[in-house]
Amino acid sequence: MSFRPDPLRILGALVALAVVSATPAFVSRVGEARQGAGHAALAAEARQALARGDAAGAIPPLSALHEAHPHTLSYMRDLAAAHTQAGREEAVRMWELVAERSATPAAACPQLAIAYERLGRADAALRAIERCLALLPEDTSLMLSAARGYRDRGDTQKAKELHERALSLDPASFEHARELAILDLEEGYPMRALQRAEQAVSAAPQDVTALHTAARALLRLERSNEARGYVERAMSLEPDNADLHLALGLVEEAEGNLEAAFNRYNRALVLNPRLAEASQRRDALRRRRW
Repeated sequence: MSFRPDPLRILGALVALAVVSATPAFVSRVGEARQGAGHAALAAEARQALARGDAAGAIPPLSALHEAHPHTLSYMRDLAAAHTQAGREEAVRMWELVAERSATPAAACPQLAIAYERLGRADAALRAIERCLALLPEDTSLMLSAARGYRDRGDTQKAKELHERALSLDPASFEHARELAILDLEEGYPMRALQRAEQAVSAAPQDVTALHTAARALLRLERSNEARGYVERAMSLEPDNADLHLALGLVEEAEGNLEAAFNRYNRALVLNPRLAEASQRRDALRRRRW
């Protein structure tokens, strides 16, 4: 598999630019962009818009700069990035153009996938990541993105294979160890999940997700006292994390502290009213009338 730019999307980008460039105001700005002072003013306008978080406001000056200097890759990339931040379809076409015009097609990695994600097109984003991985087969950050994509579509085996491969290349990659722990826990292997989670915590002691995953694995193994330590460490970092309050409620319930568990489940639901497990546990305790 190779990262071959999509000619139809490239054509779409060129057509879109042609339509915009037909307006008198745009023609005037392009003329400014071809002059030294005007060029600097447009670049400054784009920078200021991006600095205040106004990606849409940066697009007109960047479009003018790109039209005036169509072979300058930096303007092409800046315009593609602005479209991405603004969540516009043009982002996909522009990143395809970056890949076409760059010396290396990987120049659009992983931005093309990010553009698809911003548009809510998960399948297209995963295909773009796969194209990138074909070019950069040892990039563990791309592997992480691809593995998450596979997991989201239910292909956990493929996700696990990628995480394992990444760890073989970079044993210190705590993200991959953490994600494997989550998958193992979901599949009913708490001991293996605990080993992976502890590996992640060892590499990243303040990673809340790794701490939480270790605690949940320990609860499955009926080691609530050890689980409490992990949950409390995580809560010192994120005291208003609803999942952590739920986990501490599970610890309290496992140790027979039912009123404390009930209060923790209540607190979790205040922070996240849609946390189904907390609601179910709280209601079960209420029916028991401890």
